[in-house]
Amino acid sequence: MHFYFGTVSKEAKADNYLARGTECKYDLQVVGDPANYVRDEDSHIIQIKDGANLTIKSADGYGKNNYSQTRIQIEENASVTLTLDGVYIDTAKAYGGAPLLISDNSTGNVDIILKGENVLIAADSYAAIQKNGDAENIGTLTISGDGSLTAKGGERGAGIGGGAYEAGSNITISEGTVTATAAADAAKEYSRAGAGIGGGINEAGSNISISGGTVTAVSTAASPMGITGAGIGGGSYKDGNNISISGGTVIATSSTTGEGGYSGAGIGGGDGGNGRDITISGANVIATSSGTGEGSF
Repeated sequence: MHFYFGTVSKEAKADNYLARGTECKYDLQVVGDPANYVRDEDSHIIQIKDGANLTIKSADGYGKNNYSQTRIQIEENASVTLTLDGVYIDTAKAYGGAPLLISDNSTGNVDIILKGENVLIAADSYAAIQKNGDAENIGTLTISGDGSLTAKGGERGAGIGGGAYEAGSNITISEGTVTATAAADAAKEYSRAGAGIGGGINEAGSNISISGGTVTAVSTAASPMGITGAGIGGGSYKDGNNISISGGTVIATSSTTGEGGYSGAGIGGGDGGNGRDITISGANVIATSSGTGEGSF
């Protein structure tokens, strides 16, 4: 439990009120109508309801030097707009899970607006922004705004997209500075990584569109015989389909540095997967695949 002796911004309203000298109850502030979300204090989750338009920020006393541990979850089939304004969440060392989770195969559209600097770090097997599924009528995750986002997936998960063994699809980035990273466990032989943006390990990434902003997407493995997904597209062993890049600056990298590693494509399929229906026009794109360890590919 953390304590903060001070006050919280008045704009956070009653949900975040803190009298001087009392315990700081919440590590994330929510600005907006309290009817549009529910806090579960036992599980450290903020559940976002359909139709919500909320701003979320790390509370006073939390930030890049003291990460929040509360998770944000979008209820099934909900369409919402969330502004992330200085949000720092790390679930890797505490309660586990994805920092921001959209229900599997949800039909709702989720709009994320970036303001200021934001960092999301996921636990093993989860994506930092997790959007599992590839159903026909699945909703779209759209990221925009003039802020920045660093999304670090846990082992086997994508940076943005699917968790372990889950597909990631219908992801759009139109603005902002976005860095999405998936990394295999450096201490385990044959460890695998999801895509920077797209599928988790052993699953595809599809219907990914980038029309603006500065996007860096990385899948990397440092272990012996490590296997990576694509920078943008499929996780290890799987395909990347229907990927469109029409604006902005995009750097997509898949790399292994351990002995005998296998790398995926910068854009397309993970190692062992294929890339299909990839269109690049009107954008500055650098896509690389590399293996620098002895006997790597």
